[in-house]
Amino acid sequence: MKKIKLLMFHFAGGNIYSFQPFHDLLKHKFDVVFLELPGRGQRIGEELVDDIDSAVKDLYTKVKPHVLDNAYILYGHSMGGLLSYLIAKMLEKDKLPLPKRIILSSSKAPSVKTKIYRHNLPVKEFKNHLRSYNGTPPEILENEEFFNFYEPILRADFKIIETYTPGDFYSLNIPIVAIRADKETFSEEDFLQWKLFSKKLVKIHHVEGDHFFIFKDKKKFAELLIEESID
Repeated sequence: MKKIKLLMFHFAGGNIYSFQPFHDLLKHKFDVVFLELPGRGQRIGEELVDDIDSAVKDLYTKVKPHVLDNAYILYGHSMGGLLSYLIAKMLEKDKLPLPKRIILSSSKAPSVKTKIYRHNLPVKEFKNHLRSYNGTPPEILENEEFFNFYEPILRADFKIIETYTPGDFYSLNIPIVAIRADKETFSEEDFLQWKLFSKKLVKIHHVEGDHFFIFKDKKKFAELLIEESID
């Protein structure tokens, strides 16, 4: 029997390696597929994209081959959550096989316009903002060469999020599992609007931690993903 595919979409500044620490924790249950936007990781030679339409269209072409031959789940963290929803919306409109569910962590609902603008901050302020999220390793922020490499990727991804304009309240025919940490940077109200985006069950989880809680206890989070994959 084939394993369920778990298609994983990274956060801003992430790449195909961002979820690598979870691979060994998930591989017994899932056929794990890491996806990434151009301009980083294994796609470093490609041009970065910095708008939501280009990002979704790019990833959609990468997702389509995976949805035709097996059951699958979409998972996205932060920016990856929004991308997962928008890709699922395209799959549904194109009448392609739908995921068993979408699992989202640290992601505002698609109806929420970002209130923080980071992509055009001066370097010093940009670094301070990255530190406040606890998601960028200190060795990147403190090493000029490393930072100069990652800065365009981070700014492009933040621009994707910050120039995204919410569209209609398109409600999917796909169950959604949404997970928010108690020290999250966005409000509970913005999070709970996920309930508007599925005609199926929308299951809400609250956990302890900050925006990158998934990395604080990787085993615990992997267990939650496995638990939520079961019908």
